[in-house]
Amino acid sequence: IKSDKTRFTAKCMGEGCPWRIHCAKVPNAPTFTIRTIHGSHTCGGISHLGHQQASVKWVAEVVAEKLKENPHFKPKEILEEIHRVHG
Repeated sequence: IKSDKTRFTAKCMGEGCPWRIHCAKVPNAPTFTIRTIHGSHTCGGISHLGHQQASVKWVAEVVAEKLKENPHFKPKEILEEIHRVHG
């Protein structure tokens, strides 16, 4: 819904689904923190849209590997790399 350099708010695109998340930048750090998550997915998440969801374990393993390769990898760079390699 909204995003800028210091905050990010998103909501589920599922019709009538109340889920949303709000994140804010951590001062003096290149990271964001989740401030609030509202509601539960009533739509089943994005799995009904034909997307395969990444598990927490898979994301953690990929991020850990990327950080071993480059400890200064920024979150945005990790996300871009995951999209580039895994689509």
